[in-house]
Amino acid sequence: MCSGAIGTRALSTVGVSACVLYSYAAFLSTFADALHAQGMILTVDVASWSHIWNYTAIAASSVDRMMVMSTYTCKWGRGALGGKHRGSTQRALPADFTTFKQQLQLALASIPLEKLSVGMMTTKGNTNQTFTTAELQQRFDVLKQAQVRHVSIWKAPIPANWWPFLDDFVANA
Repeated sequence: MCSGAIGTRALSTVGVSACVLYSYAAFLSTFADALHAQGMILTVDVASWSHIWNYTAIAASSVDRMMVMSTYTCKWGRGALGGKHRGSTQRALPADFTTFKQQLQLALASIPLEKLSVGMMTTKGNTNQTFTTAELQQRFDVLKQAQVRHVSIWKAPIPANWWPFLDDFVANA
């Protein structure tokens, strides 16, 4: 068992030690195993902006699917991309294609394809504007090239220009 507090907020990134993040992954395995015994699955949302969501540790657990939020529009980041999520050192990242690809590559390097679900937001988090058809084409081309089989969409309603891409994705996943 880990000693010491991890902060006043549940799953705070403040003071998260290796012990805590591996204990969290072990908890997820225990929880997933209990759900599997009842014929259910466990999907966990993860993102690169918090150390508690250690992609490698969670991918090695019994979790069935990991939905990566960092690929929504990549509004927040840490590590090589800088900043912490919603803290005093927060730094907004552009909702650009380069950042989307960087976050996707980070996920692909740690999460097996059968467990990966790429989070996609229907609007750009920093402007709340919808993605253009050309921007969607870029993203779905990269997903297809990486052989990603699952996406999770946040923010309804889904704009009309998304449907041809979603239909093609489902038909070819």
